[in-house]
Amino acid sequence: MRMDLIQGLALISSLILGIIPFAILGLALGYLLNPKSADSILSLSLIVIPIACGSIPLPVPQIVQDLIAFSPFYHFRQLILSAINLNHDNHLILHLLWLLWACGAFGLLAAWSYQRDRTV
Repeated sequence: MRMDLIQGLALISSLILGIIPFAILGLALGYLLNPKSADSILSLSLIVIPIACGSIPLPVPQIVQDLIAFSPFYHFRQLILSAINLNHDNHLILHLLWLLWACGAFGLLAAWSYQRDRTV
């Protein structure tokens, strides 16, 4: 696969911007869950994440396909696809705003779980 410098920078910046909410979610889960349950959470996420981002087409009802559009994983996938100009839906601002919202929501969850962990 060949790409020019601008497309490579867009891909790297999309990867960095898209991973921030999920890093914050990882911090929140680290405070909420028992360390012994990390293996089961990671195993489950290997199944849930590809379905949640819509990369595995499954014959599911329309309501489930509509719910996938609310997943931050879906918006991260669309951000990456738009960076490499490959079959994306041309709603870049929407995907960036959705990831920003997810960053704020996961940040609030991480702050709450940290306070909960400190008091326990």
